Amino acid sequence: ASLDDAEDFFDKYYAPGNAVLTVVGDFDVDAALRLVHRYFDDIPARPVPVRPSFAEPVRTEERRSVLTDPLAPRPALAVGYRVPDPLADLQTFLAYDVLTHVLSAGDASRLERRLVQKDRLVIGVSTYLGTFGDPFDQRDPLLLTLEARHPAESTPEAVLAAVDEELDRVVTDGLQPGELTRIQARIASGLLREADDALGRALALATFELHRGRPELINELPALVGAVTAESVQAAAAGLRAQGRAVLELRAGAAS
Repeated sequence: ASLDDAEDFFDKYYAPGNAVLTVVGDFDVDAALRLVHRYFDDIPARPVPVRPSFAEPVRTEERRSVLTDPLAPRPALAVGYRVPDPLADLQTFLAYDVLTHVLSAGDASRLERRLVQKDRLVIGVSTYLGTFGDPFDQRDPLLLTLEARHPAESTPEAVLAAVDEELDRVVTDGLQPGELTRIQARIASGLLREADDALGRALALATFELHRGRPELINELPALVGAVTAESVQAAAAGLRAQGRAVLELRAGAAS
């Protein structure tokens, strides 16, 4: 169905936040609506509680923990940073999403070149927003997480120092010529590819309707990513460096 049809239906029959039904595919709209009415109209509405605020302050001091995993064959490191509210400040949030790709998306990314290819401090590194693999399917608060798997010869301090240096380089020197355009194209193509899949499109539409009341955001995101500036990515990197991160060191209990 068209987005207009879907919005008209939910505006008429459901209060915001009560329920989201997403139908995607090649179907007759009137026939689908008849089935929806048949199976859902007689379900009584239930009161919806007011959602409390779960906002958390940005930490000013670093927090560290150590976990020994008896089954882990090699050590690893996880670093968490707070990021802006994706609902209240989407454009700033998108700058952090672009930053994660600058840091670790592909062989040309900053941390891949520095930590894996040059210094050989880690075996693999990744950065991402959110907890479930999609930066747009959660409300605030959520994290930018950096994960690195490293050999026993590399210390967490060395890895963290190199990460800080690369973030500082983004802050002071900015992005390289063509770097932002390459990253924006990578993100936009990924968004379009996910929306092309029927299940991915249905889940994204439902999420944007549930969180924002705007399922049409699925079509707007590529252009919004294209509007992210190099200066906003620099500001995102500076925001990470200014806060107190959370560091979890995983020690390998199974290592020989």
